[in-house]
Amino acid sequence: DRYDAWWTEEAKTLFPKTIEFMESLPFKTLGRVVIFCTYPFYPVPAHRDWIQQPHRDHHINFTSRFDRGIYVYDELKDEKYYLDKNVRSYMFNLRDYHGVEACGLYSYTLKVEGLFNDHICDLLGLKDGFLYTDGEI
Repeated sequence: DRYDAWWTEEAKTLFPKTIEFMESLPFKTLGRVVIFCTYPFYPVPAHRDWIQQPHRDHHINFTSRFDRGIYVYDELKDEKYYLDKNVRSYMFNLRDYHGVEACGLYSYTLKVEGLFNDHICDLLGLKDGFLYTDGEI
């Protein structure tokens, strides 16, 4: 396996099916993998993960709940754009403000970061893998 040396022995023991799933995703290379937990009745306030600059960091999120109220926020229009409630996996530009409304139950998100493979970059229209380049915001 191309990532076998990348995973810790503990991860291979505790999460073998999760690792197999992540290795099947459309990434050229994998980066960080994080499990976020959201407590009941607590929102995730609108935030950006990084500063605005040209970038090629990609990710796919997988959510455990349909009713979390996941959104990307347009600060210029003061408008939230919500993810369809039937969607369990998604990606967006991490430089855009985003957040999650409070919901009444515990939930989690598996975030897999890396660089998308060339096929996915072509489908998304990412020039050389960049989500945006100089002069675009």
